[in-house]
This record gives sequence, structure tokens and C-alpha cells, in this order.
Amino acid sequence: MKPFYAIDVSLWSYKGGAIPVEKWEEVKAAGYEMAIVGLWTGAYINESAVGSLENARAAGLRIAAYYIHHDGNTPEFHLQKAKEAAGYLFNELEFLAIDIEVKPVTLETILRAVELVKEENLIPVIYTAGWFWNQYMYGVTELSDTPLWTADYDGDEDINKIHKYGGWEYCFGKQYIGDSKDLFSEMQVDASIFRGSPNDSPTEG
Repeated sequence: MKPFYAIDVSLWSYKGGAIPVEKWEEVKAAGYEMAIVGLWTGAYINESAVGSLENARAAGLRIAAYYIHHDGNTPEFHLQKAKEAAGYLFNELEFLAIDIEVKPVTLETILRAVELVKEENLIPVIYTAGWFWNQYMYGVTELSDTPLWTADYDGDEDINKIHKYGGWEYCFGKQYIGDSKDLFSEMQVDASIFRGSPNDSPTEG
């Protein structure tokens, strides 16, 4: 399947509440195909998530989401907060990324989070960065069979050009621009490129 581009937004990306259709239409016109909305910061629910997802879909974008996971609460608690934020659109997400960039966090609870997302009949994706994984997860490889969305801010759209870690030989998604205020007015966003499907290998997409 053909690779595609996506924009992801957090609770703090847009100050006016739910991101309006017109903003998402700008995103689509710029060549992005998917909107990925942050649901849960690990401490706060994104109360505007449903509206942002609805508006993104109304603009013709595919939708996915992510939520932060850490050991300050149980995997069940974090997922429940993500479900509350996504509302009726939760089971319509193309994938749900488990964001691993807040410590403390352990392999045991991440494995449980992956299991819980699968139980919801959603595709689990691990979002993290090499520096965090190597420093705080000690480079563990037990999750290398779960699709990876890696933060690799080199500005290069080549999805095959990444820093390898954690046993992942390639990634499903590469976030190559972070916290940009220059791509779209009034919005702070990250930009990523994804393979056509979480199961695609470098020779397939």
C-alpha cells in the first residue's frame, strides 16, 4: 500500500477548542491524509477530541489517535480515559497509538496496554523515540512485533531512514517534524509519514 502523510495534534495544539473543519481542510489541501488526535495526556483528557476528530473526518481526512501511558496509573485507567475522550469515534479509529515518553514506565504495563487495545479490536501502535527507549526502557526488544511510530526529528521524509532501537528493524510511522507552528496558522502540529498499513514492510510500502 502507498505511504501517506499525517498531522498529529495534542490538547495544546489549537487554543480555540475543537479544531474546525476549515483548518483540517487546509491540512488536506497540503497533502496530508490523516489526522491523529491526542486523547489523554496522562493527566488531562482532551475535551475537544471528539469535535476535532469529527471535523477532520468532515474535511475528508482519515482519523487515528494516541494517548499517553505511564506507571502513575494502571493501563486500564489510561485506556479508559482515552475511550472517554474519543467517545463514539473510539472504535472508528484506524489505529490507537500508546505514547511512551513519560516516566516511570515499565515493559510489563506497556505489554498490558497493547493487550488492552487489541481487546478493543483496534490496532495498537507504540509511539516513542530512540533516546527515551534506550535511556528509560533500556532498549528492551519484547515489543518489536508491535508497529512502531518513531519520533525522529531529522526533517527527512524518508521513512526508511531512522535510528534503530528496541529490536524494530523498520517503523510503521516516522514523525519527522515536531511542534511546528509554521506549517499551519494558529496550530502547533507534528508531521509524520506512514507506510500504507501497520503490517507493511519496507519492500511493501
